[in-house]
Amino acid sequence: MSSTNRGGQRRPDDFYRTPRWAVEALLNSMGGLPPGVILEPGCGDGAILKVLADYDTRGANYFVGVEQNAERAHVALEHCDRLLVEDFLKADVSDVHAVAVIGNPPYRDAEAFVRQSLKAVLHGGRVHLLLRLAFLAGQRRARSGLWENLKEVRILSKRPSFTETGTDSADYAWVTWERPLPGIDTARQVLSMWILPPEPAGAGHVSQQVVGSAHE
Repeated sequence: MSSTNRGGQRRPDDFYRTPRWAVEALLNSMGGLPPGVILEPGCGDGAILKVLADYDTRGANYFVGVEQNAERAHVALEHCDRLLVEDFLKADVSDVHAVAVIGNPPYRDAEAFVRQSLKAVLHGGRVHLLLRLAFLAGQRRARSGLWENLKEVRILSKRPSFTETGTDSADYAWVTWERPLPGIDTARQVLSMWILPPEPAGAGHVSQQVVGSAHE
């Protein structure tokens, strides 16, 4: 979800490889991966999947990627157990049963990726997407119910580079939604926020604060 070179020609399919340190920052703050199926939508050539697989030292995870570009999907297959070569937004994800979704969606389809990802996780499962921090603003999203299941925001204190030629022009955060368990009232859920360290070697987070109800 890069804003690099805004105003110029964007890459086909909004494909920008996610830097390893940004994924590691998320995983360190999570304390690793929950056991079960992990899905990456729009996985490109598998940059994120490779980091996830490296963290699965106990073999507790089954990795699924979805990528519509056949050439990139062929490369990504090396880093996952199952790969669907199709448009994630049109894919039937009802049988994935993921415990978590982790990905970097294309900017123009970010909101649609959030909603589709929530369909792919089990109740109680979480969706972690790398998004521009500005994505959290906007009246339309606030009124559309997109924030109803928002759980955590992990701000990257260092701007990522998606082109390896300089940092991006926007600030980014890993934004986390949770698919609620049946019968659970999420109207007054608490939203947590982290500021993630700029260096990948730092395990955990720099600071954590409870922001308050997501619906106040």
